[in-house]
Amino acid sequence: MPERGDFALPATTSEELGGSAVSKQHELCSIKPENVRNKQHIGIYFKVVRTLPAAPDKRLRGNYYFKVGLRAEASDLGAKLYFECARENSENAKPPIIETDFRYSPASRGKVSYEGNMQLLNEASYRLAQQLSCLQSSGLTRQLSLE
Repeated sequence: MPERGDFALPATTSEELGGSAVSKQHELCSIKPENVRNKQHIGIYFKVVRTLPAAPDKRLRGNYYFKVGLRAEASDLGAKLYFECARENSENAKPPIIETDFRYSPASRGKVSYEGNMQLLNEASYRLAQQLSCLQSSGLTRQLSLE
């Protein structure tokens, strides 16, 4: 994640938000350590979606749900967050939804925290919403709380 400044977004982002281009998953940032045995890849991704996917079964063990955005869930393997992106001066009747996703592969075998995964993804999502001029409609805050 850039310490200061904006993410380097793809040129198609505005068209995807407006619905005139097919949305693809884009990488916001990644860490790809060199000279390690397990070739770990850590990444934060985003995608513009038109509708919120069906909610997962909350009875599944190992998943934790947060009160931020439209929906947020985390586990020891990563995190996923959805927020509405009604941009200032937009003519869209139904604002698009941004799906952000934090994951790493291969899956970590060390001590990993679902809360840490969500904090990292929430910070990236908050900054992305700021950059896209839709923070006000996003439902994102810097503070997290479990459902």
